[in-house]
Amino acid sequence: MNKVVKTLKWISIIPAALLGMFVGYLFSFIFSSIFNFGMAPAWIIKLTSNFVSGALFVLSGTFIAPSAKKIVSVVLCTLYIVIAIISAFFALYNKNENMLECIFYTVCSIVGSIVSTCYIYTNNEEL
Repeated sequence: MNKVVKTLKWISIIPAALLGMFVGYLFSFIFSSIFNFGMAPAWIIKLTSNFVSGALFVLSGTFIAPSAKKIVSVVLCTLYIVIAIISAFFALYNKNENMLECIFYTVCSIVGSIVSTCYIYTNNEEL
């Protein structure tokens, strides 16, 4: 692979991970809302959206990485966990959210990132 392309791929890991996270949350939320038909409560829609966004943060960033995908997935998962905890702290500190809901959705997104990291760590040859 060309050295310039490889360098650009390394640089684009974090932007790709962020883009995957936002697009995943958006599509998951819209899909769950459209096909909900009033049967699922709102917390289930938020739960799935947070889980998907956490998983896609790690998956999309790892997919872009030119090599060392296992290490990249662990680093992205760790980065996501730190950012999620800091974001939850600031949301709770500013009293913008209900405390239990904020912790619950933060844990769901962290679980999503951990599940995708475990998937990448066990099935690296598919990426």
